[in-house]
Amino acid sequence: MKQGHDVKLMPAEYVRPFVKSSKNDYVDAEAIAEAVHRPTMRFVPVKNEAQLDLQAVLSTLGSLDGSDNGHQPAPKSSG
Repeated sequence: MKQGHDVKLMPAEYVRPFVKSSKNDYVDAEAIAEAVHRPTMRFVPVKNEAQLDLQAVLSTLGSLDGSDNGHQPAPKSSG
């Protein structure tokens, strides 16, 4: 809230039901404006810098172990 704004994050899957027609920026903005005024809308917390750093490290480690690169491990020999 550095500039006097109250930041609220909404997951896209919560806003999607409010989109009324084909997808474009105007329709998306209209859906967000409608969704944000709903009393039952749930928001997600803004991540702090330490949480973002940890997320980046874990993402890097996950890509280094080969699980995210699309390659399947070589089959084990049965001999």
